[in-house]
Amino acid sequence: KTGYSIEDSVLKSSFNKRILLDAASIIDQLLKLDFNPSRIDKRKKYAFFLDCEKKQMIEISREPVSISAFVYTINEQIDNKKMKKLKATQITTWLMENGYLHEIEHSDGRKFKIATKKAETIGIFPSKRQSKCGREYDVNMYDENAQRFIIDHLEEISTTNIEICWYK
Repeated sequence: KTGYSIEDSVLKSSFNKRILLDAASIIDQLLKLDFNPSRIDKRKKYAFFLDCEKKQMIEISREPVSISAFVYTINEQIDNKKMKKLKATQITTWLMENGYLHEIEHSDGRKFKIATKKAETIGIFPSKRQSKCGREYDVNMYDENAQRFIIDHLEEISTTNIEICWYK
C-alpha cells in the first residue's frame, strides 16, 4: 500500500453511469430472450425495446388519447425495418393482468376492455363514442399520467408479453 488515493472521474460520470445502466438492461433483455449471436437470422426483426434516451423522446399528448394512437407515437421511436413494433394488445394485456383493465362481453359476443377503479388512479378513463350504426360504446382514453405510466413500464410490458407468447 502506498497510501495514495485515486479518484476516477470517468467512473463517477452520470453520462457513463447511464450508458452502463442501458448496457446492463440490454444484456438482461438478451439473456431473457435466450440470445445466441450464432443463431441470428438477419431477416428476422429484433424484439421491441427502447433505451432510456428513446423513451424520453416519446411525445406525450396533453389531450387524452386512445391506446392505438399512443402506441403509434411509441413506435415512431424505433427502426421498424429492424425491430418489431409494440402492439396495443401487448399493453392492454399487461394492464389487464395488473388490474387496470377488465374485459366484458356484450350480448353480441364482442369483447371490450373497460377501465377499473385502479385505472382511474393512473389516468385511464372511458369516453363515450358512437358507431356508424348508432351503437354507443366506451373507448378507454389515456391522459398524460397514464401515458407516462406506460412509458415507465415499457420494459416490463414488452418482456411479459414475450414470455406469454413463448409459453402459450
